[in-house]
Amino acid sequence: MKSKIKNPYMLTFIITWLTVVSYFIMIGVPFSHKTTGLMVDLSGQYMDFFRSITLFFTDPSSIFYSFSNGMGGDNFGLWAYYLFSPFNIIFSILPTAVLPVALIFVLPVKLALASVSMLLLLNKTKLTKNYEGIPFALAYGLSTWIVANNMNTIWLDAVALMPVLILSLEHLLIKKKIVPFAILYAISLILNYYMTYMITIFLVIYVLWRVLNNHKVLEPIKNKLKAFWLFVLTGILSAGATAMLILPTVYQLSLGKATHNTGISFGFKFNMFDLIPKLLPGSMTIKELQDYGHANIYVPFLMLILIFLFFINKNI
Repeated sequence: MKSKIKNPYMLTFIITWLTVVSYFIMIGVPFSHKTTGLMVDLSGQYMDFFRSITLFFTDPSSIFYSFSNGMGGDNFGLWAYYLFSPFNIIFSILPTAVLPVALIFVLPVKLALASVSMLLLLNKTKLTKNYEGIPFALAYGLSTWIVANNMNTIWLDAVALMPVLILSLEHLLIKKKIVPFAILYAISLILNYYMTYMITIFLVIYVLWRVLNNHKVLEPIKNKLKAFWLFVLTGILSAGATAMLILPTVYQLSLGKATHNTGISFGFKFNMFDLIPKLLPGSMTIKELQDYGHANIYVPFLMLILIFLFFINKNI
């Protein structure tokens, strides 16, 4: 008699993990020379930074200052952006030679956690029940954006955390529970402030949609305003709790990349009609990535059809 996986979250994790690992095996990774074929920043930066984690155990002060940084300089910004992921502990205990192989196995775990996180959000908000949300969870964990940016593995922790962050935001809006959201938002900032910056933009839009939408708990207007300001104040509180990490990083950026100014232009850099093919699967190419080509719009074509059907459906 065949055993059945009765836990939908475990099933979602296994499906996502096996899908990614099966793909790697099909293209010969990590059992061939392709293991070392890490692309873009993953090859040029991340591997060297992951190796530097081991320095922390011999010299903890290296988190603040490193003599390997040119003539010596502040190292905290590097840790804040690249190295605060808990998955990086794995790289610190492994030999340098096997780090590329370890990364190939860590990446599927991050994507699987993203799928599980989305399923948790769907089931807890009662949008789906038990196994019904698995296809939508897989659509998140294996979305085109994640696949296209898997080389930026440092971004994926915040992406995996985002659905749970939204769930905690729902608890803040409806049940006025600020602690879960405050803690998770602070963790997201620590994991990767760059991705959290964009997640914050999404959260603001999400909250505006929730308070402007008709909801019996958030009525009347007084409750809507209270929920919105509670979100703002909790976000500021969380950001303040991570100020020891954020402020030194902002200062370091002000001495480097943040000084670069390209100016503001309201014109179009590319022909807008050239972006239409980007809505189709497989439109991204490495050559375009290297040559700073057209923008890649990570929206499944099927989703565009469903959005159109949503707005013409009179029953919704």
